[in-house]
Amino acid sequence: MNKAVSRVYRTPSDAHQAVKHLQSAGYKAHDIGVLARLEETARSVLGGKEEKVTFSGLDLVVGGCLVPVLSKLAGGESKLSGALVEALGLEAEAAEYYEFVLGAGDVLLSVQAPESNVSEVEGILGKADARPERAGMASPGFYKASRMSATNPVDATMTGDFRKY
Repeated sequence: MNKAVSRVYRTPSDAHQAVKHLQSAGYKAHDIGVLARLEETARSVLGGKEEKVTFSGLDLVVGGCLVPVLSKLAGGESKLSGALVEALGLEAEAAEYYEFVLGAGDVLLSVQAPESNVSEVEGILGKADARPERAGMASPGFYKASRMSATNPVDATMTGDFRKY
């Protein structure tokens, strides 16, 4: 039995990279689905057939394996989070989060995979948007901050002997 594995990407290029990794691992285009706010975004990620759907005033573009499921559940007043719970088997909190970030412009990628391959797909989806980071750094701002503290003794690491400062 197949299970849906989903992940949200902030940029279409990250989602497209994930699709490339999935296809190189042997997954076909009909196993992969995309949900995005803009048609160009959906087309750049997956290509092929896209369809417009509306959930509670939020216009989205769906492609791939999500087309038949989400176009059937779409409607003027139906909530996207409810449709994601039904279509992808997500928990309600995760579906509400996905609805929020899709409204902000992120891209949802979903893969239909056999239950035995779920961990493999999760690994592929996680690898696709992994960016190289410096150890102990979570954002470029932290790198700048570490350089500034090296030149400013007020920001230097405290040693416990407060008389030095």
